[in-house]
Amino acid sequence: MKTNQYISYDCGYGWEKLIKKAERIVDLYNYFHPDMEFPLDFFQIKEKWGGLCLYLNQYIPEVSNKIHNIEGKSYHYCEHCGTNKNVKTKPFHGWYMTLCDDCRKKEEEWYENYYKQF
Repeated sequence: MKTNQYISYDCGYGWEKLIKKAERIVDLYNYFHPDMEFPLDFFQIKEKWGGLCLYLNQYIPEVSNKIHNIEGKSYHYCEHCGTNKNVKTKPFHGWYMTLCDDCRKKEEEWYENYYKQF
């Protein structure tokens, strides 16, 4: 079973492995509980306050706890490249971002160059 194919990910590609792991947890739950009226699924996946937020359409304690653990791990992985080396969650121009040193430098350069246009 595949999770919701229409949901968009409002976060960086660096967290793709974490999202795939969460999707496998949901898929396994649905596989072993085929008689549910509504299958368990994500209704939103996004970044919030520098971390990954995975919203489910139902609260099922054993699944929600595993998903919450995955969300917590996102603070140890760069949202852009996925590395776990030199990763920090810090404010960046009014927005919290969890980035490695290299991606933070690239983000700062992009930001400075973008706003030079105006």
